Amino acid sequence: MHATPPKGRVLAAANRHRPQREPALAQIASFVDLFVWLLVLKSFFLPLFIIPTGSMAETLRGEHGDHTCPNCGIEYAVGFLTPAGPDVIECPNCRFREATMRSDPRGVRLARKAGDRIVVHGWPYELGGAFGPRRWDVVVFKNPNEPDVNYIKRLIGLPGETIEIIDGDVYVQEADENELHIARKTRHAQQSLWFPYYNHDYPPRQAVRGPRNEVYHPRWTMLIGGTAWSGLETRTPRFGGPTAPRAEIQFVTGPPGDLAPGLITDVYGYNGYEREHAASQPILVSDVRLGVDVQIEAGDGYV
Repeated sequence: MHATPPKGRVLAAANRHRPQREPALAQIASFVDLFVWLLVLKSFFLPLFIIPTGSMAETLRGEHGDHTCPNCGIEYAVGFLTPAGPDVIECPNCRFREATMRSDPRGVRLARKAGDRIVVHGWPYELGGAFGPRRWDVVVFKNPNEPDVNYIKRLIGLPGETIEIIDGDVYVQEADENELHIARKTRHAQQSLWFPYYNHDYPPRQAVRGPRNEVYHPRWTMLIGGTAWSGLETRTPRFGGPTAPRAEIQFVTGPPGDLAPGLITDVYGYNGYEREHAASQPILVSDVRLGVDVQIEAGDGYV
């Protein structure tokens, strides 16, 4: 025999096991508490900053627009150094120049983008010692003359130091030292400060004439009599082997037929086309590195 309890008791037991819904007022209070804690975290521990200018580009960009060069196909950023943007832009890869709509109604239209956003955790600096500011850190600070403006820079000099920049290198003399010594960058700082000068994945379709009527046509060429390479005008040059005569190649920037080695000069597409800078004597760049992707198809040995 099976005993069946009264229906009223079954309902009572079921009600005891049903989860109770939290009152709406308590839910709102929980969300308010969470919002307050997030606000405190953002304001005091992890404040968010928007990069106001392009002084640290390409590492950090202020207001800018992206553009694809019609001559070589590379995409590059152009900063809005003025509210209206630049009159002319220049591709940093092939030096192809284009007028913008600011100077020509038919020119390039740059869609304005907001500056990069960064989260700053400044509280470790308050601890000092090993957690204090270090050279090459990216820091945010207030200018006493403009307390409402946030300045975002890379830290170079520390208290008591004398700083000199010689041929683009930073030299430091501490208070207890008698002479300057070069300030070596960390690997992370080096990786942040390099920017491409020429990318052979985007070879130019045509040569460009510069402000001094010079012809600029970046490319890789073989030395006279060389036969070891093929396809240097394409994105994937091929090396036939070290047994071929004259296996060296060189970087050339002059007009077609000119095999004189090219000089690496200072150019910065982010700043647009700077007429005064371009018309002046070229500034040579000495710190250059070469990056290559190698795919071995046959043979043995080493690269």
